Amino acid sequence: PYLEAIERITGIRATEVQHNGTYDKCNLGLQAATGEYIGFFPGDDIYSPNYITSMMNAAQAIDADIVYCDFYSHYRQDGTPSPGGLEMGHITTGSFLVKAQKAKKHSVPITQTGDIEFVQEIMKEDGFKSAYVPEAIYIHR
Repeated sequence: PYLEAIERITGIRATEVQHNGTYDKCNLGLQAATGEYIGFFPGDDIYSPNYITSMMNAAQAIDADIVYCDFYSHYRQDGTPSPGGLEMGHITTGSFLVKAQKAKKHSVPITQTGDIEFVQEIMKEDGFKSAYVPEAIYIHR
C-alpha cells in the first residue's frame, strides 16, 4: 500500500526488491522504468524538496537527454556541507536524471565506480543535449 500511495500522490513509480546491492537495484529500476525520465535515489542521500521540480524544469526547458545538478558530498565534522558535484569533477547516481529511452539503449550497467561510465556512454550519442542545475540540491552521503 505504501508504494502504491507514493505513485498515486506523486506520479513516481517506486519498486521494492530484495537487497542485492544498490547498483543491482538501479539496473533493475532502469529496465522497469516507464516514464520519460529516470532517476536513482539512494536511501542514505538527502534531497532538497525542490529537487524533482528543479531538475525537470531544467530538462524540459531544452528537451535534455540528461540533467544533472551540483551537490554536497557529505557533511563535515562541524556540521557544514562539503562541496562535491561538478565543481569537484564528480557525478553520482543521485545527481542526474536521464531520458529513459536513452538510458535503456546503452549496455553499460550502473556500478559503484560506473556512474560516470554510464553517463559518458549516453553522452557519446550525436545530438546529445544536457542541462545543468547549478545549485546544490542534494547531499551525497
